[in-house]
Amino acid sequence: MKFCLKTPLQFSKDFTFIPLQFKGNKECIFQTPRMYVPFGVQSPNIPNKPVNKNNKEYIMISFQNKTNDLQTEKFLDDLNYIYDLIKFEYLETHNVNHFIKENDGNYTMNIKLRDNMPTFDTHKNPLDDIPLYSYASFIIHLVGLWVTDDQIWFQWYALQSRVENNVVLNEYAFVDTIKKPIPPPPPPAPPPPPPLPNFGKDKYKKMIKLSAPTAKENQVILKSTISSDMLQSVKLKKPELKSDMNGFEAPSLDSLQLALQRLRRIINPE
Repeated sequence: MKFCLKTPLQFSKDFTFIPLQFKGNKECIFQTPRMYVPFGVQSPNIPNKPVNKNNKEYIMISFQNKTNDLQTEKFLDDLNYIYDLIKFEYLETHNVNHFIKENDGNYTMNIKLRDNMPTFDTHKNPLDDIPLYSYASFIIHLVGLWVTDDQIWFQWYALQSRVENNVVLNEYAFVDTIKKPIPPPPPPAPPPPPPLPNFGKDKYKKMIKLSAPTAKENQVILKSTISSDMLQSVKLKKPELKSDMNGFEAPSLDSLQLALQRLRRIINPE
């Protein structure tokens, strides 16, 4: 970390300002870790006194979280290193006033705010103020050194701030309960199927009601009304064949054969 002291600028007989930059004409801008801000934004104007427009609002940041956060402890060491460099530069001619104050082991630092300094939450939403007792990160700028007589003071400005754990929602974010439409009633149940047809006596009764029974239907009805036992007990008789030959009876086969033998003996006697 190397600094370059620019050409001093005299503002009055008593005050001279020395711009300070990194080598290479780069501004001395730093991003702080999360710092404790117990009092929020403070005004230097005294109540019931005329307002001095030249007085800038400021914040006091505390390093009390360095026991929990190594980044805070390292940031404190870097700031002390910057102070030691300037102190060594003016060791023999000026008293360099430290910008970090210590009280009972707690280190604090006052930083002036640029006019209309933008402040954001962790979701990059803009905020109007820095709340009391909050943690915030800052972009700070070491502008230079004020010199008067044999005294030197550091000039720090805060350019931006980001408040931790203070999320602001600028748009309506509630999830409204959506009322589901009442479903229509279920369709009515289908009618039951017709009863199976009865192949017993009722079938023939329906046939008779629809039309006069035919001979075939009468026969079917008759068969369906007679039990199997009755059918087995019935004996069928062969009908007697009536002869149309006026009482002539045909000879038997044996009679015919005997007649033929007698006829042969007559024709061929021995």
